[in-house]
Amino acid sequence: MAKRNKIPAFTLSEMLVVIALTAVVVAMAFSVLSLVQRQMKGMEENFAKDTGLELLEQALWLDFNRYRVVSFNPSSDEIHFRTELDSVYYQLHENRVIKYPDTFNIRFPVKKFYRDGREVTGGIIDALQLETSSDTIGNRKLFVFKKNDATQYMNQSKH
Repeated sequence: MAKRNKIPAFTLSEMLVVIALTAVVVAMAFSVLSLVQRQMKGMEENFAKDTGLELLEQALWLDFNRYRVVSFNPSSDEIHFRTELDSVYYQLHENRVIKYPDTFNIRFPVKKFYRDGREVTGGIIDALQLETSSDTIGNRKLFVFKKNDATQYMNQSKH
């Protein structure tokens, strides 16, 4: 009589248990991956909004201190920066600010303009305050001003 040697192997039920456990682990990994991807997307969007706000603030600071005359036109929602040789303007739309060629996708529901420390509704300004809404970046305030030189006051007295 011939001896039968038993070959070591897994049974069908053991293989089914391993496949079921592998499926559960893979499903958990995909759900965690999905949560991490959503979190990363939210962080990326917040970073982009913060960066956009910082770039807008930097551009406004540069223009406020580069141009001699700054004015706000309430009918067109535009801020004009002028010198004798050059000018630039910002368009304040409902959900964005445009300064050619840049577009800042930030919503500013509160816009205040100042002249000599007093709030004004239009005309020549020397400071502005823009506030973001709490649904975008959080309540962030952007305050930009310029120091007026004596020539502006002298030119006003001539008119």
